[in-house]
Amino acid sequence: MLYPRLATSTLFETVLVLGKHKVFARKRCGTVWGLLNTLLRLKLDRVLANLRSIGVDACILTNTSFVKWLLPELHAPPIDRVAYAVLLDVANSNCIVYVPPLEAWRAIDLYGDSVDVVAVSKKSLELGKDIKVVDDHLADVSKRIEGFKRIGCDSASFNEITRRFRDSVVVLVDSMIRRLRRNKMEEEIERIKKATEIAERALLNALNEIRPGMTELEIVSVLERELRRLGSRAYPFNTIVAVGKNAAYPHHVPCSTKFEGREPILIDFGAWFEGYVSDITRMIIPKSLGEEYVDVVRGVEAVMNAISESLSHVHGGVKASELDGIARSVLERYGYDKQFMHGLGHGVGVDVHEEPAISPTSRDVLEKNDVVTIEPGIYLWGRWGVRIEELVVVKENGAEKLTKIPQVLEV
Repeated sequence: MLYPRLATSTLFETVLVLGKHKVFARKRCGTVWGLLNTLLRLKLDRVLANLRSIGVDACILTNTSFVKWLLPELHAPPIDRVAYAVLLDVANSNCIVYVPPLEAWRAIDLYGDSVDVVAVSKKSLELGKDIKVVDDHLADVSKRIEGFKRIGCDSASFNEITRRFRDSVVVLVDSMIRRLRRNKMEEEIERIKKATEIAERALLNALNEIRPGMTELEIVSVLERELRRLGSRAYPFNTIVAVGKNAAYPHHVPCSTKFEGREPILIDFGAWFEGYVSDITRMIIPKSLGEEYVDVVRGVEAVMNAISESLSHVHGGVKASELDGIARSVLERYGYDKQFMHGLGHGVGVDVHEEPAISPTSRDVLEKNDVVTIEPGIYLWGRWGVRIEELVVVKENGAEKLTKIPQVLEV
């Protein structure tokens, strides 16, 4: 990875030197956004190269997950749809992004000259910054690529594109984009690493403030405050803090249940960094467990061994269902396999749940540079629950573990 060096910096703008090239950058909210468009250009180069290889002249993407992958910085959770569409003019290597007027200035601030920003509105607006405003983005697309012979699109827009371009060959590109989205570049992995570091530091800081008498919601507020303070500008999903018996609900919603000082606590959360997320689960065990929770120690041991055994088999080419089976066989030895009610893991990237799926029925095969979770769990309704989640990068002959802090923490 080529890292930039700082050439000059002021409150409002920064010049970064990437190799021999100077890249203009803007500072917003204390963050230098200048090289965000560097990752975008790398993505566009990959997409355009693939489109050229199949002879496509232009490509229109409207599928939310595809647009979000190209422009993740624009889609901070819980916002799901910010850009309406992306038009890729393959012949001229241009990228046109169609957004609501509310997001036009932000898109320009984020991506600079890497894209042309077009606002879509039925109202007559003057937005400045030479921003073009259209009332129908697909009509504008039609004008821009009129006469093109081969047009790519995703299944979300296939019917509309085939209707508008009857004289063109329309090529579906869903599988191509999904493959590029799944196979992470080093620059993407670095962002996931940073999101993981933020999450782990936030949890360690929050542990220092957890006291008997605090409710689950109060613990959530401390943890999320630390996430924000350390640079997570959004949360990938609703933080789970489950005290005692509540941990038996895999997707427990934090409530007024109090930590009295002798219950285990399950915490499942993540951070968001420049469009990419982390996902981590840890068990918090008090120094003195209540009698009703003594079996949790054996449950933790079972889950930790299931993780260890699974990780030893992670590598490019392994079947996802095989990994899931390895974890279940470990839990079976402890008598807990019937209490493992979900898949072993999933992909992570721009979204917290992506391809591949690691489950008994998955047909996926792990590939180099997949970023996946390994998260076996045991859930005994009315008693307790245990889940621990590691985040790893798949390598050709193994795995790089991104999560570093202990799987079990003491409070």
